[in-house]
Amino acid sequence: MKIIRSIATAFSMYSAIPMPAFEIDDDDIGHSIASLPLIGLVIAIAENYVNLISETFGFSLFVRCMLFIAVPVLITGGFHVDGYLDTKDALHSYLPRDKKLEILSDPHVGAFGIIKLVLSLVLAMAFLGVIFDKQTTKSVVPVTMIFVQSRAMAGLTSLFIGKARDSGMLRAETRINNSVIYGSLIFWLILALAVSIAADPVSGIASAASLVLFTLYYRGLVLRAFGGVTGDTAGYFVTASELFALFAFAIVTVARVAL
Repeated sequence: MKIIRSIATAFSMYSAIPMPAFEIDDDDIGHSIASLPLIGLVIAIAENYVNLISETFGFSLFVRCMLFIAVPVLITGGFHVDGYLDTKDALHSYLPRDKKLEILSDPHVGAFGIIKLVLSLVLAMAFLGVIFDKQTTKSVVPVTMIFVQSRAMAGLTSLFIGKARDSGMLRAETRINNSVIYGSLIFWLILALAVSIAADPVSGIASAASLVLFTLYYRGLVLRAFGGVTGDTAGYFVTASELFALFAFAIVTVARVAL
């Protein structure tokens, strides 16, 4: 029962998928982060079906790329994108740490957040255009698995990197810090990487390498800029790590064509 409640809580908090109404308590919130990768799994399955439909009906490359970008936002409601916007606003304010944290809490969206989001969408379109132009059906699987990997690692980094604040939603979500939660996140991370490598070894390894490199970059970034992680930086991690993975896949695709 506790597992079902934690899954339902995770989908209620991190997705736009309707869940049965029930009273969520602190224990449900504390365990919800363990189920975060399941939302990525739903996105991955949806992306594979959308890709199959796109191939069946001969959708143009532009439409396929747009659908790939739209599916995660439709399923999540843009929860992670909001964190990306706020984090970019704070980082590009170039203000002291306490002012950056205030910007993270500000519900308004600044110009830099919008500029960086538009840039990320343009880059995602470009990377996907390269990938889908040369891909095979099985080589799309590692691309869709990034949605599981990013959320599993976002959960892990939220647990093992210090918090920037002593309060807030992320503090409540990571209040329970035990082996079961770590085990769940690690399980989904390893499973997603294994599926990627099994489907396409080169792309799977590139995906793993991009995730490791971005995690190291992210840790240094949040500690330097904010003194730790917040809910917004976790959303930033999901969005930015997925973009970085698409970049890695695009490089692999170009290298294969060149060779």
